[in-house]
Amino acid sequence: MYLSHRMRKLDAHNIQEVFLEHLKTMLPSSTSLAAELSDLLDISMDSAYRRIRGETPLSLAETFKLAEAHNISLASMSSEAQGVVQFSYLKMAGSIESMEQYLIRLLQNLKRIRAAGDATIYYCGQDVPLFHNLKYNYLARFKIFYWMRSIMNHGDITAEKLGEETIPQRLVDLCEEIFEEYQNIDSKELWSTSSLHSTLRQLRYYWESGLLESDEFGKKVLEDVRSLLENIESMATSGWKNSREEKGKYDFYASEIELTTNCALAEMGGVKAVFLGHHTFNMLETMHESYSEQTSIWFRNMMSKATLISSVGEKYRYQFFQDGKRKIDRLEKDMLGDLD
Repeated sequence: MYLSHRMRKLDAHNIQEVFLEHLKTMLPSSTSLAAELSDLLDISMDSAYRRIRGETPLSLAETFKLAEAHNISLASMSSEAQGVVQFSYLKMAGSIESMEQYLIRLLQNLKRIRAAGDATIYYCGQDVPLFHNLKYNYLARFKIFYWMRSIMNHGDITAEKLGEETIPQRLVDLCEEIFEEYQNIDSKELWSTSSLHSTLRQLRYYWESGLLESDEFGKKVLEDVRSLLENIESMATSGWKNSREEKGKYDFYASEIELTTNCALAEMGGVKAVFLGHHTFNMLETMHESYSEQTSIWFRNMMSKATLISSVGEKYRYQFFQDGKRKIDRLEKDMLGDLD
């Protein structure tokens, strides 16, 4: 995540103070800033406190080590008046290991957001928000296969068909961890009536192209898509992601305006971070204050034009999800009509 853009406005004397204040927001509530400095820099607690009080300057090597450990960029030093925004991103390669690093980074970001306390994730997507896809075994395998084959052009996978053993189990386990973390964070999601289309189009293409190992595997993926939609409908009805424990407040907005971007905004303890979709599923990340604030304003404007159908709006909610179920039924009839 990116260091607050206000650092640019400070002189050398108090940049250290702001940097350490920002680092503190990245830590779990159970971890003190002094303990983190002591552990990462291999210094005594007394030395850590001297750095926090500004009595001892952080060396360049120490600053880099702390920034690298917490995914903080120090590059955001250009003038806000010029409209320059610094983003970080994970460079992706066409390999299983690269996909694993992507999932690990996603999990780490969610853990940081949750640990910050008083956190809310806003999500707007051209398709189903990423996290929901990762909850389901076969759907998660399908999405990873699609990303690696069609987007990353992974050489080995392009020669394969998708089956039970194509995607390593450790990646599927990571997907489950990501959803578990996500479902405990309050969220506001902005969907359109076409949000489900992307996944259904992808599945239809792979089925028609013979890229699924068997019709039975395709049926399991489609069953997961149906379970996904039913679970989201249940969350929208109750207003909770985890209604049994009442964790993760869930606001679902249906927009009649076509959504043309994948974007997430995390608000956590007075700090904002933006995750902007690029290369289909990867994310550009920034904590630039002005850009994050403008994104927050954009989200609120879009939600004001959409219909809240979680907890309220029973009729519209029923119609919205029935439309999605009919689309799944049509694909099921085309794909699997002869199986039963």
